[in-house]
Amino acid sequence: MIKTRRRGFTLNELLIASLCTVTIVAAGTTMALAVSYSAAATQSDNTAVLQAQSAVRRIAKAVRAARMIGYYTTGSAVLWRDDANNDDTIQLSETELYWFDSATHSVKRTRPYRQSMTAGQIALTDRAVSLAELTGSGIPTTIQNAPNAETVVMALNAVDVDLKCNTTGGTTNLIDMRISVRANQALKRMAMSAAPRAPADYLTDSSKNTNDGVPTKRLRRTAPRTWTVPTAAVQAW
Repeated sequence: MIKTRRRGFTLNELLIASLCTVTIVAAGTTMALAVSYSAAATQSDNTAVLQAQSAVRRIAKAVRAARMIGYYTTGSAVLWRDDANNDDTIQLSETELYWFDSATHSVKRTRPYRQSMTAGQIALTDRAVSLAELTGSGIPTTIQNAPNAETVVMALNAVDVDLKCNTTGGTTNLIDMRISVRANQALKRMAMSAAPRAPADYLTDSSKNTNDGVPTKRLRRTAPRTWTVPTAAVQAW
């Protein structure tokens, strides 16, 4: 019976095998990290685009529902968003500010009162706002510095915001806004154009007539209109 001598790996062979293993693992790790970073960057870019698109839609909806467009700049706009108490006058609690924060590259909305506050809590410090104040340059600061002001972020990673209106504040009936974000190494812009559907023109025009001379205006009735509905006895079938 012939016995064969078992031979193990030499030190050089073990070193070469170890070096090959380390090289393969390092290459695989580098590739996995590159794919992970690329996926994270793509997801971040897509998130920025989706946020900008959502902000544009929400601002356009707010403008269409607003009673009036007040003071505005190339990066901000104040709205009389709603006549909540139906008194045909502007209240501070009914205003809101949309603005671009260049320090954090974000689009924000600020209201002078927190959404969680009750009507009774708001009434304690709420006040009337004149048309001159709504269209004046100090109204954004008034809203932002209100003791109970609330700011929400509508979009992140915005490069810039460009806002234009067709006339001066108070008589503005059209807003054109563009939000630019950088995604996939490219600059993408989301744009919208919107106007109040029921502007409170009675605050800027003393006339009670429309263009064709009809004596009507968007003023609410002091006494609600009543309707007489004819009734009949219930008949059995």
